[in-house]
Amino acid sequence: MVEYNSTVEIVLQGTNLLSGTDHAMHLHGYNFYMVGWGFGNFDKEKDPLGYNLVDPPLQTTIAVPKNG
Repeated sequence: MVEYNSTVEIVLQGTNLLSGTDHAMHLHGYNFYMVGWGFGNFDKEKDPLGYNLVDPPLQTTIAVPKNG
């Protein structure tokens, strides 16, 4: 259970290697801040260093790129 008003980090990763397309992702009834994106496998030690925590865009839907 997630406590009310908690912050949750969700990493969406497209793992298609040869084919596929971008995939739209959203959470019904929720907005979220997109603090980072990139290509390749997520590195939990390196990738958060590049997060935009100053003025990230508020999103309702994002496109997760293949291999992204």
